[in-house]
Amino acid sequence: MKCKSCKTQTNASILKDSFKPYTSDNAAPQKVLTIETRGLDFIDWKPTHGQSWIAEGIESGTVFDDIEFEEGERDWAGYDEKGSCSVGVTDIQGTFVKSKN
Repeated sequence: MKCKSCKTQTNASILKDSFKPYTSDNAAPQKVLTIETRGLDFIDWKPTHGQSWIAEGIESGTVFDDIEFEEGERDWAGYDEKGSCSVGVTDIQGTFVKSKN
């Protein structure tokens, strides 16, 4: 990629084998992937309409493999038939932390 303003060449790559599932063990932010960047810094992230997400029911083990966030939305709601309960993702957010290596 090139910066439209200064024409500087930039690059961002998700490191292979860096994906880790988010778990509901605690509400603290969790590292889910590593992105190597050259010439740029990420400042914000939000789910993009058209991307599919996967989640698993904590108690029932039901797999929800068709989660889509509407444009501009950070919430998703569904129903777990096996667990007989409502399920959802509320206010999904991402942060970026510079690695020390």
